[in-house]
Amino acid sequence: MIVIENKNTTAETIGNTLLESNIEAIGWDSALVPLYKMLEDKNPNLLIYGKEANMNGVDHIKQRFPQLTLAYLGDDPVGEVVADLIIGKSYSNKFMALPTSIYDITKLPSGTRRGSMLCEMACFTDSMDQNTAGPISDIIMNLLERKVRFFGNVKLDSHQYLGVVNEQERADIISSAGIYIDLSADYWHKSVMLGTVPIVLSDAKIPGINTFTNTETLSQAIEDVSLNNYDLSLAKKEILKNTGFDFCADIFSALGAEEAKASVLQSKEKFV
Repeated sequence: MIVIENKNTTAETIGNTLLESNIEAIGWDSALVPLYKMLEDKNPNLLIYGKEANMNGVDHIKQRFPQLTLAYLGDDPVGEVVADLIIGKSYSNKFMALPTSIYDITKLPSGTRRGSMLCEMACFTDSMDQNTAGPISDIIMNLLERKVRFFGNVKLDSHQYLGVVNEQERADIISSAGIYIDLSADYWHKSVMLGTVPIVLSDAKIPGINTFTNTETLSQAIEDVSLNNYDLSLAKKEILKNTGFDFCADIFSALGAEEAKASVLQSKEKFV
């Protein structure tokens, strides 16, 4: 049994990966269930947690639960974290590097190109709020002027906002669009896997993919796509070497759990 503290940004990817690898795993909300109660109820072999977890009593759990292995997601620069493995940087504990990007490829439905959804460009609003939409309001206005179709949980005051969609509809929309505009840099990898060219709002470079940071570079990115200046095969290679399966396999390898590592890597083949 593996327990994953669920406030970490990688928790869902780890959980999905383990479940698809037939490895028993559950999430844990440390704000609702105290550490000791969770350990007594679930008796896990491995607990993966991050800095947001409430770990009161962690200094003493090894005495009571000697079979428990602790893996910490994050940096431990001064050696204060109680863990058998630091997934990040540490100067005193055993550690492995935390990848810059980890892609979940487990929950991607097959997209269908639908006549009613055909459009030049599509964008999702789910990641938008007052904090994120404000700084990129000029980009959003530019996209509206370009007749981009918007979908998602955050409503825009525009006739180009077409409502909330489920995951299958999301895949169909991407498959039916010429370009997918990713304003949160958290969905472009699914567009690549579906075969649609994404353009991503990001300061970081993405192999094979055009990125932008303002309206000027947005225009350039769109022009580059029209000139076929992109490489989806290169982007797909980047994704497939940094999946949740690879990440979990590295964790198991660092812990000496070779059987679990092999199971995870074998399961990855179903999605490649």
